[in-house]
Amino acid sequence: MIIALLSQPQYNNMSSVRYIFWGALVLALAVGLGAFGAHALKTLVTPPQLSSYQTAVQYQFFHGMALILVGLLYRQKSSRRLKQAGLAFILGLVFFCGYTYCGLWISYGYTKNK
Repeated sequence: MIIALLSQPQYNNMSSVRYIFWGALVLALAVGLGAFGAHALKTLVTPPQLSSYQTAVQYQFFHGMALILVGLLYRQKSSRRLKQAGLAFILGLVFFCGYTYCGLWISYGYTKNK
């Protein structure tokens, strides 16, 4: 299936390139944040906080993969629904993962000062 998606590229479709670029960037950040959580953050936060952090990193990874898939599908056939799906994945990434990361950061500062 992936071979079929890549076999007929349409280079004039910049939206697909943007989705693929942002998906790859989100994946790279997920790898970096996951490594940070596994090595440095483990000693700084409580186990429930670490668990929610790991969930956010995992969801960030899934959203990045979904953005790349939307970009590959958009190369084949641009549609309004694919564009809406890509935007929904971006919003989900920002709101869910961003909220979880910010909540952890705030709670870390709160528990550190106690």
